Amino acid sequence: MLLKNNRIDNKENFLAGIYEREAQCVTSDMGITYPHTKNAAVIEPAIAIGVSKTAIEYGADDDQPTVFFMIASPESGDHHIYALQALFEKFGDDLIADMHKATTEQEILNLLIN
Repeated sequence: MLLKNNRIDNKENFLAGIYEREAQCVTSDMGITYPHTKNAAVIEPAIAIGVSKTAIEYGADDDQPTVFFMIASPESGDHHIYALQALFEKFGDDLIADMHKATTEQEILNLLIN
């Protein structure tokens, strides 16, 4: 999705940055995961969102995640910090339940911006 929408220009380099960051510390809490990277492959800051009906093994210490936010930030900025701050304010059981009830991308976006 990030490559298709011209937010990154190299999928392999971007994912290598995600894997490198996750190797330092798994970024998952309360059934939500938020892998992120500052990376040269990022053209424009973006977040890819995924929702799974079943938990996915992610190496988390608590609940395995069903909601995913993959955050892409250019090397030259701290966009990921602002994105993480905004997301952390939304995290919780209600968000997970509401995202699972959503049937369209727009409904998920509305949950995050309202």
